[in-house]
Amino acid sequence: YRLENILPYEINLSMDELFHFSLNAISYSYLNRALLHLENLYNSTDSPIEKAMVCALVLVANEKSLNVRFKASGYLFGDLEDDPDFIQISVQEKIGKYRVDFLITFTESVPDFDNKTKTKDGLSIPGVKIETTSLIVECDGHDFHDRTKEQASRDRARDRELKKLGYEVFRYTGSDIWADVYGCATE
Repeated sequence: YRLENILPYEINLSMDELFHFSLNAISYSYLNRALLHLENLYNSTDSPIEKAMVCALVLVANEKSLNVRFKASGYLFGDLEDDPDFIQISVQEKIGKYRVDFLITFTESVPDFDNKTKTKDGLSIPGVKIETTSLIVECDGHDFHDRTKEQASRDRARDRELKKLGYEVFRYTGSDIWADVYGCATE
């Protein structure tokens, strides 16, 4: 194949060479973008245990979903296609008067049996609605959590407030994270 319309000089490539050349170019582009996203997430965390957790959450989210979005420092990136099914990992997200370590949001399209539509052949089929489920993940280092009764009480009160707002809170100690960060992220 001749790439004279694309490149200012003549290159003769076989079909296989063209494929590998293109594959390498695309891989390089995606890899650079992925590294930039991970670096942005990593640098948005506050502690070493949060850094470990964000790396594990990225791995688990990509295993569980084809579409993963990320939010850090008010910037949304990742798989931003129009697909209604995705997982979003938000780092240091503000919820009410609190800032949480991670907000994990799962959005999916599900059948809506209350709103049926008719097909051209007269069949009645369920409509579609979008459902969102969110979970807060907190990484508790020993210095700021459960070291004193006041810290423990403050964390429990905070969890109750977030629960009232409709969020489930999963807390992991630094020991839990260092022992099995991938297991914590999978849970």
